[in-house]
Amino acid sequence: MGGGSSKKDRDKVNVYKIVNAKKKVEPSLTMILLGTGGVGKSTVHKQVCRTFGKGESAQKMLEAIDFVRTLMTKVTENVCNQLCDKLENTPEDEKSEGCPILGDDFFEMIDEMQRISNCGTKDRDHYRLMQIMVHLWNEPAVRTTYEMMNGQGLEAEMKAATFDMFSDRIEELFHPEFTLSATEYIKIRQPTTGMERSVGTVKNKGFTLIDVGGQIHFQEEWDSIIRSHKDMPMGILFMVSLDDYRHAEKMEAGQRSNFARLTVKEGGLKRNITADKDLNLQKRVLGARLKMAICNWEKQLNSDILTNPDPVPIILLLNKVDLFRQNLHVDPAIFHKVFHNVERQKDQEGVAEYEDRCIRAVRKKFERAYRHSLHAQKSKLPLKWYVTMATDNAMVASILEKYVQSLSEANMLMAGYG
Repeated sequence: MGGGSSKKDRDKVNVYKIVNAKKKVEPSLTMILLGTGGVGKSTVHKQVCRTFGKGESAQKMLEAIDFVRTLMTKVTENVCNQLCDKLENTPEDEKSEGCPILGDDFFEMIDEMQRISNCGTKDRDHYRLMQIMVHLWNEPAVRTTYEMMNGQGLEAEMKAATFDMFSDRIEELFHPEFTLSATEYIKIRQPTTGMERSVGTVKNKGFTLIDVGGQIHFQEEWDSIIRSHKDMPMGILFMVSLDDYRHAEKMEAGQRSNFARLTVKEGGLKRNITADKDLNLQKRVLGARLKMAICNWEKQLNSDILTNPDPVPIILLLNKVDLFRQNLHVDPAIFHKVFHNVERQKDQEGVAEYEDRCIRAVRKKFERAYRHSLHAQKSKLPLKWYVTMATDNAMVASILEKYVQSLSEANMLMAGYG
């Protein structure tokens, strides 16, 4: 995985930059990316920088490399510790003939790896760290343990996706002259640690794209960020991950009360989920990240900051359609609260038809919330939405072009630039 960008992709990026540089650029629009963590906002931000802006800085690339190296080290430590715990807790009489026998050098290497990783980034002996990791991953028991761990949840999957990109390239990754290709950089699943801002130009229109971040502490800043840009032409891109239908949300103490009325039917009886002792049921129903996304969507559509005095233009991006289609057959939608009205795949229904039907079911949830919102009542406009895959550069570029154009038409005269 993760080869360099193709000549066709590079040519397309260069054409955008050359054409835009020759045109007179209109005053900048501001677009704010909203959505919970892990939905793909940072990937869109990277794509936009690459295609319409100056690209990522050398510093950003170096930070991404350090992030991947640190992740690879931590995953290796976790897997080896898991293996050691398993061997230590397995009684001698229960150990099978196939149980791995690890020498003292194996455990010594784990200790040395932990000592090196605890050093600061600049003080780490990356060459020795690489040697140790290559040796450890050549041990079949380590790879078997990694495959059996099967970490669940969005965060675990994000780490695994990045780890798997480089798991067979450890020597290359830790080489002092290692560089990331544009494609590899786009695919790295790196959590947003602060507000990201980039400037770009598309079809002689300047814009600023702001990724506020989606973790709980960042969500508390959404209103203030929007308020600080309301005096200029702006719009909101609200991003949702379709694949979040199968993920649980990490909820803090104050959040659960917001969903106290949620109930689930089981055996003809209704039960209050907040009072239910079945944690798996809570994760499936109350904790579904997609359900939380709908609630956040409703909150924004009815907020004073987005509707007064005039509604701020907003579009819905239903992202990660590739993962949604892939996982739908492993973890069927029928078992999740968001899809409680969706039938199983019918006998005569094709795979693509079933997938599209489930996507429509998600879209209708958001459309219904929009139709009944204060934003829709004031704007009197239908909801604009796109089904997206943030790793697809051409798709992201096309959507951004359309949105910039629509924002220009809606806002430029209001802002006095027409």
